[in-house]
Amino acid sequence: MRYHNLNELIRGSRSSALYFFSLPPEMQVKLGEHGELIHTAKDLHDAANAADIYEREVQNADYLAFSFWKKR
Repeated sequence: MRYHNLNELIRGSRSSALYFFSLPPEMQVKLGEHGELIHTAKDLHDAANAADIYEREVQNADYLAFSFWKKR
């Protein structure tokens, strides 16, 4: 079922609410910042996955930059 936004999805879908509240608080905040783009359970899962991938990429980039400067 399609909802207007993340808040309505969480209020209207028990399984989506359980999934959302099982995520770390930092992830909940990130998803909430883009809640107007999340309309379905699939959107919620896809957004959480994309945010997780993005966070790992940022951490890897920070590590690579640190390693590069440490060698100099």
